[in-house]
Amino acid sequence: MTIPIFFEKIAKFDRSEEPCTCAIPFRQGQLADGAPVAVCDKEKCLPTQALATALWPDTSVKWLLVHFLADLPANNSKSLVFQSNTPAPPPGPPVSIDLSGTATTITTGPLVVELNGSGKTGLFKEISFGALTVPSDSIEGPSITDSKGNTRLPEIGGEGWKIIENGPVRAVVEACGRHCNFRNSSLLDFVARIYAWAGKPWIRLDYQIVHLEKSRQITLNSMDFALKPDTKTLQNIRTATGLSNLHSYKTTIVSHDNGTPVDALIDQDKIINVNIEHAPETFIGTFWADWDDPERGGVCLSHFQAHQNFPKSFAVDSKGITAGYLPENIVDFTLDRGMAKTHRMMMLFHAPRESLENINYRTLQFQMPDKPHIPSGAYHESVVPDPIRVDHPVQEIEQFFIESADLHTRAYGILHWGDCPAAHYTNQGRGAGKLIWGNNEYDIPHAFMLLYIRTGERRFLDTMLVAAEHWMDVDICRCSDDPLRQDGQIIHSVRHCEGPVEPSHEWVEGLLDYYHVTGERRALDTAIGIGRNLLRHMTMRKELREPGAASARDTGWALRSFAALYLETYTTAWLDQCRCIADQFLKWHEKYGAFLAPYTDHALVRIPFMIAIAVASLMRYYRISGDKRIAGLIISAVEDMIDTCRMPEGLFIYKELPSLRRRMNIAHMLEALAAAWELTGDSKFVKAGMRLFNTKRTGDFFRYCEFGPKYPYDDAIIHPGGNAPIGFAASFVPVMSFYRAAVASGCM
Repeated sequence: MTIPIFFEKIAKFDRSEEPCTCAIPFRQGQLADGAPVAVCDKEKCLPTQALATALWPDTSVKWLLVHFLADLPANNSKSLVFQSNTPAPPPGPPVSIDLSGTATTITTGPLVVELNGSGKTGLFKEISFGALTVPSDSIEGPSITDSKGNTRLPEIGGEGWKIIENGPVRAVVEACGRHCNFRNSSLLDFVARIYAWAGKPWIRLDYQIVHLEKSRQITLNSMDFALKPDTKTLQNIRTATGLSNLHSYKTTIVSHDNGTPVDALIDQDKIINVNIEHAPETFIGTFWADWDDPERGGVCLSHFQAHQNFPKSFAVDSKGITAGYLPENIVDFTLDRGMAKTHRMMMLFHAPRESLENINYRTLQFQMPDKPHIPSGAYHESVVPDPIRVDHPVQEIEQFFIESADLHTRAYGILHWGDCPAAHYTNQGRGAGKLIWGNNEYDIPHAFMLLYIRTGERRFLDTMLVAAEHWMDVDICRCSDDPLRQDGQIIHSVRHCEGPVEPSHEWVEGLLDYYHVTGERRALDTAIGIGRNLLRHMTMRKELREPGAASARDTGWALRSFAALYLETYTTAWLDQCRCIADQFLKWHEKYGAFLAPYTDHALVRIPFMIAIAVASLMRYYRISGDKRIAGLIISAVEDMIDTCRMPEGLFIYKELPSLRRRMNIAHMLEALAAAWELTGDSKFVKAGMRLFNTKRTGDFFRYCEFGPKYPYDDAIIHPGGNAPIGFAASFVPVMSFYRAAVASGCM
């Protein structure tokens, strides 16, 4: 079995044995777990490492994460091939991890990184690269300083470092702990992950701080990482910083050969006053600092997406580099209880007087690495449960999907990157004058992942990654005394965190997408945590256990999440919950003849878009179970909405009350109609939605769009560039499903 792997043109220089990663899906029974695999460049098999992130019920591979080292050409694209049942050669040298001593040691070949053990202060014991050695007392942090000026350093927890991946192409280790000071005062947990690649002189450090304290809020004044190598030649040290000039998109490099200090800062002013023409989820620019000893070599530090996650800083002098994850006295960075924030940095070691041009190139590769993609058919034929493939595409509609995805508002800032305000919620007054943040409503990452599958366009994949990373850090409550809040996703709200946790606004599919594409276990754990939160809601809230006591959307979204978790893990407990909710919907419909739900104290009403959400989730369960009762229920519910909730011109009402009987162009209705068509083949269901479909694709989607210059808001920069991503996430799967049905039924 072979699968093409394609790299688009990026860099103007050759990349030799460039570390690359690709996630590949398989049909059930197609690839045995543990079977040898390789990525091949014509007749040459490349060093390859593979990890199954999901299995089918027969234990064959469902998703495979493949790391490999590829030779990529300057100014050109490249095609490789994945081959099953093909042994891959080892890299020379391989990356390895040694846990046998008191320290954990990672060796890439040229680089040796020793990590401190349990109970030790600081992450690193010693880093060696050729003649350059950086001992533990020359590496400080990452440290945090609170609003009272108290500084604390990371202390490795009792479990020490654990291996996540063990080479030979890529190695990953992880440690947890607390930030402590000499007075035995601790504050904020941390999770540190270090990534290393065979033969490479660099590592990546992901450092997550987590607020699990009793206090509601914790404010940090600064957060730094300092690396100050021991040297005897202070007067000959080269100091340098590189910062992308966002007017020319060239890197402005400032350097001195005599140890002269150099500082650089990205703050709110730098972002608001510059042009950003790139899709910023993929690339804005680079930011780095370099320290170089002319006799022993040097080290470069680079913040990942520093502009997007401002403020960020560097200070470099003859003694070393201080990297400001949170520069002192720029903003007061406040974490609410349960929040986290992950910072990413590259540490690149190099020979004496390595050219600053080459250092700059490598940091640009860090910001926008080569990411291959595979044909969309590989996804459609294996793991995509949503009906998003169209055999005879209509180019006008394909263009609509691209435009509706590209035109969206963004927010920059250390707490906000990956999310943006939802103008329609803010305009409704829900924030009492403050912005309402969308909190990835309607699973923004999953919608962008599906669009990436259909198009192969890189920026959609990167948008998925950025949104999911924000989601895992900021929108999940990781600490609460309320079991209905613990591990739940917070609804759209002020400061991301002031709203409740509701089953109607919790989803998991985008987190599972992120897990498969990256192999990051925390995404799977977060999705499972949301599932457990939903279980508590279903168990502890009486109205969610009684048919018709809550809206169809509440248990409908829960059903969708449980179904996704079952398809991910094939754990029967998730399927049991699906069955329980489906049975509840059957009883509900039997009781009222429709999905009537409480709204005012004196009325039970149909809310078409919420019923449509439930129908779409029931369809997902039907595809798993094949339960004919569910098929009949879906058809009956959709027919009822057509008969009672559709106006003469073909649009559906918002809610079934005289005070709310306005036309509402909500796309969820289209997915319900497509489900009924899929079950019956009756084109009446497609015809019933054509007016709504045409309204969506000819401009309704854009009616909430806002355009204008960037503006500051507290510690954020808001860039109105269209709709909130909520609009695309809510519309894509419903519109896509209906589009497929309309083409297949001959109605388009």
